[in-house]
Amino acid sequence: MEEFIWTLSWRREMFVWELGLKGQMLSLVFAVQWHKSSLDAWCWTGEELDSYTDQSGYKVMLDKELYHLCEGCLDVWDIRVSGSTKLFGWRTFLDRLLSRVNLESRGLNIESNLCPLCAKEEETIQQLFISCEVSQSVWDMCDRWLGVISVRNENIINHFRNFYVI
Repeated sequence: MEEFIWTLSWRREMFVWELGLKGQMLSLVFAVQWHKSSLDAWCWTGEELDSYTDQSGYKVMLDKELYHLCEGCLDVWDIRVSGSTKLFGWRTFLDRLLSRVNLESRGLNIESNLCPLCAKEEETIQQLFISCEVSQSVWDMCDRWLGVISVRNENIINHFRNFYVI
């Protein structure tokens, strides 16, 4: 059989944090024996039905313990809220929201990485949701609206867990 030769190109220059992912992907691709005469098809092996569902993907993730990527990530998926809200929480815990510091670390030119709300600290996920004076006043208003008294945490995951208990 004739061996298949890969020619890979990317549409843009990769960021430093993507290089490790590229290496992992390439090691997986090159570990397979590819041949031009082979049938090319997608096949989901996570369930007997051969068709992908969110639930089957979630089962595979739990079985492989991939949810240990961050503390609190598993808790997000157990809440009775919309999928987009769960995804937002998950991305928050993984520090994948587009804060100014995250945008800057991805190579975007930003005039200032200071929080646009308080202009006192760099805008990180932690700062935006926990330590920003303006976000603190929003949390205070939410507490008054719900009729509760809550203790602010220095850690966003613990903050989430306290808020989730309400």
